[in-house]
Amino acid sequence: TRTAHEPGKSVSFQVVARPMGGSSTVVTALNFKEAEGGGTAVHWTGDVTQVTGLLKMVPTGLMQGAAQKVIEDVWAAVAARLTSG
Repeated sequence: TRTAHEPGKSVSFQVVARPMGGSSTVVTALNFKEAEGGGTAVHWTGDVTQVTGLLKMVPTGLMQGAAQKVIEDVWAAVAARLTSG
């Protein structure tokens, strides 16, 4: 769910995942600025604000590692899409 939007400057989302036996809520914000040499620089943050059910038993390091892999894959896909024309 988009929670805030300032066109050309920022956007925020609340992402709720509901796998079997639990749920997680992540709040993420993206801020956009002109990059040196052209283009747009994106600064983002993401915070897990709630974990319920069986997910509470998952070690924090394991959850962070899995999240980092997904984040890297998403940004790689975005970069590939942008450079493919």
